[in-house]
Amino acid sequence: MQIVAFIVFVLSIFFLIAAVNDLITGGKGKTDAGVVYGLYIFFIIIGGGMLYIFSERYEYGLGYCIIIFCLTSLIILSKKKKYFPKKLLGFIKSKNGSVTVIEVVTEFNLSPDDAKNKLDDLCTKIGGEINISDKGVMIYSFYGFISDIEKKNIIQTSNIDN
Repeated sequence: MQIVAFIVFVLSIFFLIAAVNDLITGGKGKTDAGVVYGLYIFFIIIGGGMLYIFSERYEYGLGYCIIIFCLTSLIILSKKKKYFPKKLLGFIKSKNGSVTVIEVVTEFNLSPDDAKNKLDDLCTKIGGEINISDKGVMIYSFYGFISDIEKKNIIQTSNIDN
């Protein structure tokens, strides 16, 4: 029984690492964040239970659960903040460099104030501009996003000129 508990404990660590990675990076957009959080908690508890069975000490399993939850939560929070601008820039690129606050709200499940603050911050840091549509909608535009075809055309044109 202890060998099985140890094997399940080790496997739960691998799945826990995968869940933490998906929580930091957002996965590939195929899994809902709530499901990943559920798996994250599930594998922490399974790991603690298996450690308890393996060691025959309740304190070890409970201590593992608390320590791993605290450490991985800190890792997720610190890394997710650094990773978010990359995801936001990727979204802006997919929209050809222009987005509205409501598009960011719906894509990233943010409050309108948070989305506006993140877009304002990005405008300040990398240079974007805010345009107002006829209906009063703020459109955040970021330049420098060009397609691969445009890049090839520019390179070919500059090579011909040289």
